[in-house]
Amino acid sequence: MRHRYSLIGAALFVLALSVSAFVPPVSAEETEATTQVELTGQLIELSSTDAPTTIIVRENPTGTYTDHTVNILTTTSIQGPGMEDWITGDTVSLFGTENQNTLVIDAKRIRNLSIAATQRGLNGWITAIDASASTMTVQWAGVDHVVHVLSTTRMVVPPKNPATLADFLVGDRVRLRVDSTRTNATIIVALRRGDEIFLKARTRPFNGELVEIDETHETMTVRLGENGNLRRDDVNNLVGIPGELVTVTWDENTKFVRRYSGKTTSDELVPGDQLFIVGRVDDDGTILARLIRDNDIFRKGVARELGRIDGIDLAANRLTVTVRRIGVWTVTYTDATEIRKNGKNATEAAFEVGDIIRVEGTANTTTKTVAATRIAVKGALLFPLRRERPLRDIVQHRMRHAAGQESDDDILSHQESEDAAEHQSEDEERAMEQEFEDELDGAGTR
Repeated sequence: MRHRYSLIGAALFVLALSVSAFVPPVSAEETEATTQVELTGQLIELSSTDAPTTIIVRENPTGTYTDHTVNILTTTSIQGPGMEDWITGDTVSLFGTENQNTLVIDAKRIRNLSIAATQRGLNGWITAIDASASTMTVQWAGVDHVVHVLSTTRMVVPPKNPATLADFLVGDRVRLRVDSTRTNATIIVALRRGDEIFLKARTRPFNGELVEIDETHETMTVRLGENGNLRRDDVNNLVGIPGELVTVTWDENTKFVRRYSGKTTSDELVPGDQLFIVGRVDDDGTILARLIRDNDIFRKGVARELGRIDGIDLAANRLTVTVRRIGVWTVTYTDATEIRKNGKNATEAAFEVGDIIRVEGTANTTTKTVAATRIAVKGALLFPLRRERPLRDIVQHRMRHAAGQESDDDILSHQESEDAAEHQSEDEERAMEQEFEDELDGAGTR
């Protein structure tokens, strides 16, 4: 069930661009367009029981459903039992503000409707199982709780649902729902066994910088920034830590948007852009995005194209570039133009004939020039490494990191060795390079 309230108006203004049909004047917004929403749904993913965190709520779970990404903030009012008593599968109701651009909801208040007034939550590790007495001993904060397992107790040891008492093992991390005396269990769910996380919180929003992008294979490399909902000490953080490089993929269902409102496309993204992504971590460690917001695109239509440098005039601050799909253009730059090469800040001295570049700027189709505000240079072609590793390996690193057995530097150094083994074969790279060169040569004859 869902109710929408009045849209908060967003200020609009028109940008006067010195361009023709190639880049028409467009409207842009200065503020986020939001809607007040109220909905009830099923808790699908619970990444952490401490705020701030992100949960996934499925509206209409038995029919044509919609999954909502919901931020639980430090200011969110948790009404009724706290999140430490919540279990995936519970029904929750919430009221909050939905960003119309990203469709992410910031919850103002939320309530778990599945916990009766007489029920309590219990978390901990199993220290003993007595099959004959049908009991389980769960320890939390140094205190043992002996809980009776009844014929009506619902038990889950993923992927087994329903499970039995015999499916649990001493040492399992569990979450229970018990009566007010904390002696009789109504629900028992296994969360973790050793280095295996049963209920993985795969869907997360996060911020990062675009390092490389390969539109042909719908793949990009993103360097993670600071993310409040991705805590270093959280074993459920399957995305990564600041500075870590992740592989993000997209498909026909992925939504691309610019910063404040409106659609954009992958070919407008430029290395160095700051991105906000909502994505799901797959079993191979890559992240399939369902939303990519480019915070550096305020308006659609600014020229952001891929091309090859064919001539350099440093005295005139001018490049001759063959732009794919368009032809030969002149790119001008100034001291204010941001220049990056291979993901790092650079100067005009970094330009070399044959370099592949992406240009962001204002285009004039009459003179076939672009006044560049940003130039991203890639000495080699823009083909990101596809960083793949089993989730089990990622979880092991996260657990050691959370326990203080690994530092941030350890995780980043692990990644360097993994990247070295992930380079594409020479044959594949040569074929891709030839395909791109053929396309550029064709553009240059138009």
